[in-house]
Amino acid sequence: MSRELNSDFFPESTSKSTLNLTHKESSFSAPSFHEEDFKLLVSQIDFLKKKFKDQENRYETLNTRLTDFTSAIKSKFERLTGVSQRLEEMTKLSLQDLGHKYTQLFSKVNERKVSDAKIQELVDRHNQLIQSFEVRMNQSQKLIAEQEMQLMALRSELKEAQREMARLKKI
Repeated sequence: MSRELNSDFFPESTSKSTLNLTHKESSFSAPSFHEEDFKLLVSQIDFLKKKFKDQENRYETLNTRLTDFTSAIKSKFERLTGVSQRLEEMTKLSLQDLGHKYTQLFSKVNERKVSDAKIQELVDRHNQLIQSFEVRMNQSQKLIAEQEMQLMALRSELKEAQREMARLKKI
């Protein structure tokens, strides 16, 4: 089937006689030409309507899927937000606990340093006492040794004096 433009729509000359003539000629052949075009046009419109309905259905299913996807993403996001908040709270509690333990450990270390310093002070004082005792002991030993020497010297003088007296008594 060949397609041609309808000359009624595009007349080349504008004279009345030619227009009437073309109109009469076209009125005989036009109905079959118009009916075929009209049927073709109607079938194409039906086809486009079906395609439009299909596209509408696809759009609706896509919209439904998108809504479902959005709600699923929203629920996952809410769960993740909840998990994130719980993790944040747990982290804060852990940090607070760690800070508290650090403070306790720091105070124990300070107490230990103080007690170690006191013990070291006592040990130093004890060592000083021992050293002063040793010095005194050495002095006492020297004094005792000197007094023993003097005592021995006196004893020997006493013995000599007793001998002298015994000799003098005999005389």
